[in-house]
Amino acid sequence: MTTKKIKIKKIVAYIGIFVCLLLILMISIAFNSIPSDRVEMPTGKYKVGSVSYHWKDTSRKELYTEDPDDFRQLMVQLWYPAKKDTKGKKMTYFADYNELKPLSTKIKFWKEYLYNNKETHSIIRATIAEDQGTFPVILFSHGLGSNRFFSTFQFEELASHGFIVASVQHTFFSNSGTLFADGTKLLKNISIPADYQEAGLLIRDIWSKDSSFVLDQIIKLHDMDPEGIFVNKIDKSNVGIMGHSFGGANAAYVLYADNRFKAGINLDGFPYGAEPISQGLKQPFMWMHTERLSLLEHSKEYLEQEIETAKRTGQSVERILSYPKEYRMRMNNILSNGGYDITIKNTNHNSFIDNLNPSNVTDQIKQNHLLINKYTVAFFNKYLKKQDNNILDKIDNNQIEIKIIEEK
Repeated sequence: MTTKKIKIKKIVAYIGIFVCLLLILMISIAFNSIPSDRVEMPTGKYKVGSVSYHWKDTSRKELYTEDPDDFRQLMVQLWYPAKKDTKGKKMTYFADYNELKPLSTKIKFWKEYLYNNKETHSIIRATIAEDQGTFPVILFSHGLGSNRFFSTFQFEELASHGFIVASVQHTFFSNSGTLFADGTKLLKNISIPADYQEAGLLIRDIWSKDSSFVLDQIIKLHDMDPEGIFVNKIDKSNVGIMGHSFGGANAAYVLYADNRFKAGINLDGFPYGAEPISQGLKQPFMWMHTERLSLLEHSKEYLEQEIETAKRTGQSVERILSYPKEYRMRMNNILSNGGYDITIKNTNHNSFIDNLNPSNVTDQIKQNHLLINKYTVAFFNKYLKKQDNNILDKIDNNQIEIKIIEEK
């Protein structure tokens, strides 16, 4: 074979390798630029903007660090209605992932290839919508071990319908750890106390105070915002709160403790906290949950399965047996002054957050998210905007059961 032919073959081989690498790169870019189908497209009239804030509460010492001079500090992500013609860089899902990955082994279970560099529908620091003066505010508390990003499907939906949503990352209660704006990384997994009373004290002494402090800071943004987004845009008179799991219990307690909050939603959270249970809530409240409570009460087969699971995983069987009565008593007492008890069939506890399983994108999951969003938006429209389209007063889907508890 001549030297000339060998050179030609080498050139062809190099070209082939180059083309293959180029195709891989193009596919990767295309894949990573598509908004994650774990977060449904918002249905409201507004585009969505998002921005984060790092706030330190100098009135509270941090209980979970070794330095006695540390103060409690929080990362908070805001989603908000943006101008229709706004353009800019899209926010990536779980934007802190790369920085926190070396810190937390738990992240490996959150399917890194799914969330790393996936765009959401939110534009970073977008110009806030100008077609109305102020917008109602909704605070969100994540579940124990979760973080401020994992209910993005709800945050973007609410923002697209004209709400400012502030998701609080409760420091030291997220398995991912927390990355602060100054580069500080903090991780310490605080487990939920087994005792009902101790869990309630955790909400009273830390989580609820996180929420009230964050509202203080958001109200300040109305007058002075370092990002220049929310000046004169905060409706301080119409503030709500919602949360998932342990965060849902926090939502109920915050309504009891801080009358600046006008309405709230618990998304499938066990009702910890003594005070709301003994006195009920004065503000409108919605409980949205799975069928688990009803199944434990009425299905012997389901109860036996739960008992077997408890034995296999080392959980308390006694707690499973007492759970339905305890849950029902607490929920009824909290709703004693009126509210909504909504059961969504074909759901589990994690149906109320973003879909974290990349191999399980089903029509049922999308349907669940649509229903959760539909009733969440309707509830806050009614009580924070005084817009009632009667969605909460009727059932138009056989997957929904609504009990309306009348105010006494």
